[in-house]
Amino acid sequence: MKTKITTWLLPGKKSFKTLLVIVLAWTCAMTGTGSAQTPKTIAVLNIDTKDLSLDPVSMGNLVRLELEKTKAYSVMDKYDVTYLTEQKGLDISNCYGKTCLLEIAKSMEVDKMLTGNAERFGDKIIINLRLIDVASSSIEKTDVTEYQNIPDEMQIMVEISVKKLLGLNIDPNLVNLLVNYEDPIISTRTNLKLNGPRMGIAYEPTT
Repeated sequence: MKTKITTWLLPGKKSFKTLLVIVLAWTCAMTGTGSAQTPKTIAVLNIDTKDLSLDPVSMGNLVRLELEKTKAYSVMDKYDVTYLTEQKGLDISNCYGKTCLLEIAKSMEVDKMLTGNAERFGDKIIINLRLIDVASSSIEKTDVTEYQNIPDEMQIMVEISVKKLLGLNIDPNLVNLLVNYEDPIISTRTNLKLNGPRMGIAYEPTT
């Protein structure tokens, strides 16, 4: 046993090279060097809204929050967005189109932009999100989802839309509750139960 240990500690040239490769590979695996990729940077500006209680700035903040939770991108902080746009004299109040967004994205030096709109249409709330790739100046992904008109659940709707856009797993119960129109419109904060005793009244007019 002692001889084997001594031989391992003092290897030949060929064995030493093999050992060196193993050590380097282990070091890279532990530190992430060479294998891990830096997350792409992304910015979210205002999200246009219509007939909703949330204004475009608030909706943009909500989308940004849910995007950060996914950890899929390095999301630019809202304060950094405000600082950079003000420093460069850029007006983002009505910047929803691809041309305008690409101009701002290049000024911010980000890889992606996430934009879209949300509006109430009859008994539905429709959220449309678009992921723009800055390098190719193209719309990379789009998701349009129709939800039941439950404004109190707007954050969950945004969560679903963001995850659908990125192809992430979504809790099917949330989807069934807010997207499936075959189900009754019931908020997650209100449960409607039809079990238990029931009462009825019959009225028969006298002649």
